[in-house]
Amino acid sequence: MRGQPNLALARRRARAVLATLDIPVPWSLTAFLDSIERQRGRRILLVPSTMSRYAAVASGLWISRGDEDLIVYDATASPLHRQNTVFHELAHMLLGHRGRPLSGGTQGDQPPLMMHRQHYEDQLELEAETLAYEMWRAVGQRLLTRRGTAGRLAAAFEAPPGVRHA
Repeated sequence: MRGQPNLALARRRARAVLATLDIPVPWSLTAFLDSIERQRGRRILLVPSTMSRYAAVASGLWISRGDEDLIVYDATASPLHRQNTVFHELAHMLLGHRGRPLSGGTQGDQPPLMMHRQHYEDQLELEAETLAYEMWRAVGQRLLTRRGTAGRLAAAFEAPPGVRHA
């Protein structure tokens, strides 16, 4: 998609997809992936890799091949960043985005497809980020822990018990 990204469209698409997902209670990424595998009829494999030296290119990517999907994520990243990468790549799958054929891939009728971020400002990336955010909200994960400086800073901006934000 070309042109100015449309946040309203991304939100509508994210909510529609989220409504079709079975969010396990209590939360389990494994159970969530199992549910998505059943829904899509395709196996999903998480593949840790050392990607930090390629951070300018990608921190994660999705490879669709045959009857399975691979989500490659940076094994050196924090647990929070790894899970966010998984959510982002799952979002691409669930939104029906398509990657580009891998050159030198396996032989057969359909070469593996790979999707990774090329532009932060394009519609597909906005949609994937929006759905990943909605997945975080749905599973009740906190983006920041209470430990360390970041946690104390986040707590400082939260309302005291009984006070609601408008």
